[in-house]
Amino acid sequence: MNKKVLWLLVIVGGLSFWAFKVFNTIQAYQVAKTAFENRTEITQSIGSYEVNYDWWFGVFRALRYGEVQEFEFHLDANKEQAVSVVEVVKQNSVWQISCLKVVKGEYLNKRIIDEC
Repeated sequence: MNKKVLWLLVIVGGLSFWAFKVFNTIQAYQVAKTAFENRTEITQSIGSYEVNYDWWFGVFRALRYGEVQEFEFHLDANKEQAVSVVEVVKQNSVWQISCLKVVKGEYLNKRIIDEC
């Protein structure tokens, strides 16, 4: 086998691997974001809220995980702000939410949701 063909196979294999990881991370993110839909306990605690993902910190952390991925979201509301961590697990080729924690307060010591 020629050296050029070998290098081409290595490059194509590497790109395929990273494309697969990015595709899995996007799927996991979409499932994780659904954890906040229609949650009355959050609305009662902090008011109507908007979900923001910490892209700068989170994407690099999410890409290194495989079957278990963890995402950190910031909930900006009209009363208070909150921080949440959502853990999703891939079971039988389907992403499912395995853990959801939402906290608020100056020291993030007031729990709103703790479902693990």
